[in-house]
Amino acid sequence: MVVYEVIVRDEGLEFECECGQFEHTGMLCCHLLRVMDVLHLEEVPAKHIVMDGPKMYSTLYMQAMDVVCLGDTSAEAFEHM
Repeated sequence: MVVYEVIVRDEGLEFECECGQFEHTGMLCCHLLRVMDVLHLEEVPAKHIVMDGPKMYSTLYMQAMDVVCLGDTSAEAFEHM
């Protein structure tokens, strides 16, 4: 099992994951999304919105959160993510 550390800064306004996906691709990794879900964040912090069209990104985020929640339903579902 590989474990990645997620650092939360600025009271939840900035996140950093040691996997480095956001820094390399501009897309939030599943590790950050999971931490945001655990913290019950309803919006992606502005620092992590890097493309034009935040509305589209918000839709993508919500779809990703649905996947995260599916992983919470059982260990088997989480293994397939």
